[in-house]
Amino acid sequence: MTGPAGPDPAGRRHGGRRRHHLPRPSPRRLGAALALLGLLAAVAFLVVPVDAAFADDPLLRYGVLIGAQPAVTDVDCGVPVNNLRRRSDGLGLYDLARTDACREAATRRTATAAAAGGLVAVLGLFAATAATAEPSV
Repeated sequence: MTGPAGPDPAGRRHGGRRRHHLPRPSPRRLGAALALLGLLAAVAFLVVPVDAAFADDPLLRYGVLIGAQPAVTDVDCGVPVNNLRRRSDGLGLYDLARTDACREAATRRTATAAAAGGLVAVLGLFAATAATAEPSV
């Protein structure tokens, strides 16, 4: 058959338009995309601010003994990467407890980011290499 756009190799009419098919991604590219997604997930975990609560910190218990007023014990620590090496802002018990709580929360968040992002990245790399491996006979 010939259509308005000329002969169709499959013998079908398309109303003068050719259908455009998106190329199918290879399993290797999908695996590489999954690995990249894992790295992006790890970075996203590190960018989201972390909160810390330290009402049960042993240092604050000493403050009660010396008559200090209880302070706010829920703080926004900011980006986890900044808190890993943060030094205490002051020498008070509250400042030391806050710095310790923020450092601990940042360490947990960084470990979570490394574990989650690393797992997805390794699965993606595994999928990419498995797609290129020759099947054994």
